[in-house]
Amino acid sequence: MGNYFLSLSLFVILLCFFIVLGANSTFEQNKAGAVMNSMAQAFASKDNNIRKISALPASADALHPHDGSVIGRVQGAFESQLPAADISQNRFGNSLRVRMDVKTFEAAVSEAALSGVMGAEQPSLRPVLLALIDGQESPDALRMDMVFEIPDNPALFAAQEAPLLADIRQRSLAMARNLENAGLPASLLSVGVGRGQEGYVVLYFQKIRAGRV
Repeated sequence: MGNYFLSLSLFVILLCFFIVLGANSTFEQNKAGAVMNSMAQAFASKDNNIRKISALPASADALHPHDGSVIGRVQGAFESQLPAADISQNRFGNSLRVRMDVKTFEAAVSEAALSGVMGAEQPSLRPVLLALIDGQESPDALRMDMVFEIPDNPALFAAQEAPLLADIRQRSLAMARNLENAGLPASLLSVGVGRGQEGYVVLYFQKIRAGRV
């Protein structure tokens, strides 16, 4: 009987340990979102109420002050040029997520906006572009991944909404071409699609080692 109660006590203690561990654990939004999105595509779920982990709002503690680093300059540029964008930085300070509507982003990366000829009143990603170009040889160099949101899993959506995907592809390639023509190396840029709200784009800025650019 004594051994039975001892085993039960140890089991309860172990259970409490894992409950506390789970309650205090955190996750990196970017990586967790990628895993969850991959699982959603693998199981081809059609539940539109599923929320992407990467789309969950970050806590205030996750935002780092602008310290002159590349990621700080990029975040500061977005806050000054596109204050309506949803901006969040992970707790490690090596990843930045920016979400906005596609039309706003498209205007900010137009040839005129990136060249600076439209004046200060026109939102532009030129300061972001300069921060990425200037910092490409630094230890905290960043790459930029553009993910255009579509209402369903890409694997299912490709067959059902081919015209919309063709439009997204044409517009996204034009935006990427404008960024490359303005001086951003192709190795620092990628374009893709992900499940979300149609008409929005998410920009992921992640640190890379300068030697691998």
